[in-house]
Amino acid sequence: MDFSNLYEMLKNYKWTKIKNSDKPTRMRNGNFRKGNYSINVGKVRLYEKGLPIVNGNKMKNNNCEIYNECKKLFPEHEFTGVMINKNFECEPHKDKGNEGDVIIIGLGEYKGGELVFNDIEHDIKNKHLIFEASKIEHYVKPFIGDRYSVVLFKHKNIKKN
Repeated sequence: MDFSNLYEMLKNYKWTKIKNSDKPTRMRNGNFRKGNYSINVGKVRLYEKGLPIVNGNKMKNNNCEIYNECKKLFPEHEFTGVMINKNFECEPHKDKGNEGDVIIIGLGEYKGGELVFNDIEHDIKNKHLIFEASKIEHYVKPFIGDRYSVVLFKHKNIKKN
């Protein structure tokens, strides 16, 4: 599969770090992504006074070229959001807000950065991997260079029609 167009989009994106805060947070992972480069496109939560609204119908479409490119690459996979991280070495976690399988892709000029779950290191550089991130604890090994991870997922609390 050719990810070159998606990779160019990620390299050209105007990345900003998620702000650190000393204030208590009600995010499910606390300050999990704070101080890192992350964006979420597709269906995203609306926020009220800085706190997430948990009612599943309080979501909006935030589609962008990156989301649309992922839809072109994986038209058969049902997903509502795309989480993109730049140079983020995530600690062990489960994506509790997801439902079903996710697709994860590693892109960039980097060494290391394997995705680890079930005590197995998975090399996702320039390829995709499918697994159930809400049920399987996973993390990223250290890496050198620029590493982008693209995660296609379905929100579990989106109102069903």
